[in-house]
Amino acid sequence: MRRRIYKINKEDLDYIIINNLKWYKEPLRVAGYGELTYTSGGKTYYYYTFAQAQQAASSIGKRIPTQAEYSALGNLGFSWDVSLKGIWLGLDANEKQESKTSLFLPALGNAPSGVVGNFGLHGTYWSSTMGPTYPYNLNFSSTFIISNNTSYATSYFTAIFVDQV
Repeated sequence: MRRRIYKINKEDLDYIIINNLKWYKEPLRVAGYGELTYTSGGKTYYYYTFAQAQQAASSIGKRIPTQAEYSALGNLGFSWDVSLKGIWLGLDANEKQESKTSLFLPALGNAPSGVVGNFGLHGTYWSSTMGPTYPYNLNFSSTFIISNNTSYATSYFTAIFVDQV
């Protein structure tokens, strides 16, 4: 049996409670699931297929948000942050600073063909919800946010993880 090796950093376990969910502040970084990696600014980011993201989150006792949970979070408010290159979601999203009611998601790009692109310009985060044909994801840039986007399950996107309160 192949053993999964992963490292959880302390900052990966920092979370904020919004809509009765613990939203973890760092994207999922669990190695050993066939993921792609991309390093920028000395930090390594992980990109998974739909199945890999579910397995990686489950391996640490967490889960990926549903499409409805992303939608509810976005409905509270959202704002693009030019300097941080990402999106703030939550009640204080327009403040563009860390608070108890907003979450920042960096625009980590995506890798639908296995090569990371659009880093700092666009973000695509897996949801755990399967659509009629393809899984849903949260898709955003400086000009839009879509929580009901679908993509091939074999695309490589990043993921964030949640827990029940």
